[in-house]
Amino acid sequence: MCRLWNNNQGGCNHFPNLSKKNRTSLFLLKALTPVKVFVLVFLLMIVSGGFYLNLINQSATTGYQINELENEMTSLQDENAKLSLQYVQLKSVDNIVSYAKKSDLVAVINMEVIDNSGMAVAMR
Repeated sequence: MCRLWNNNQGGCNHFPNLSKKNRTSLFLLKALTPVKVFVLVFLLMIVSGGFYLNLINQSATTGYQINELENEMTSLQDENAKLSLQYVQLKSVDNIVSYAKKSDLVAVINMEVIDNSGMAVAMR
């Protein structure tokens, strides 16, 4: 039997941590009534539901933005294809010749090429 039996009023004080754990457990059992547990669980469900709704809202908004950007990308690709075709048409030889005729440009008959290999040029 414990030597300190009489001093601790019926409990041995060789393991103070055990008696602390028992006191804490008893306090929790007395403090947490079924109504308090229900309220805590209910509040936890409300908070987690709020986080869930926020997450769903963000993902829906992101999906909408992605859809808008994909539509814009498609329209820009179509416009790019049209502009590329127009560029090729404007650069064609037939188009350049017809533009020259419309602008009253004169064709070159005698072309002279100046060769500067025999000329001396002063350099600094």
